[in-house]
Amino acid sequence: MFQPIAAFPAGRAQALSESTMPLSFEEMAEPNEAAGDSFTSMIGKAIEDIEKPKELEDQLTTDLLAGKNVDTHEIMIAGAQGDLMLQMASTVVSKVANAYQTLINMQV
Repeated sequence: MFQPIAAFPAGRAQALSESTMPLSFEEMAEPNEAAGDSFTSMIGKAIEDIEKPKELEDQLTTDLLAGKNVDTHEIMIAGAQGDLMLQMASTVVSKVANAYQTLINMQV
């Protein structure tokens, strides 16, 4: 009377049982990338992320002065984001320096 409903079409269950996503530790382990290169690229990306809102603010301001239709709120938001990112970066650097100084002053 009732027929069971197949959860997966034929052949699809086999594909779902196999892992297609890399494990978290597999993503980190790249033989071509040394630890120093990884740290350097991470810091470089962080600096680029900090500069993006300021560059956007500068571009929007230039567009406004050139007579293009630019919302002044966008300029203010980009400026506030840039200031916030710079303040956060400064705070992180201070905290890291403070933690380093604390570790150096520890007696072993």
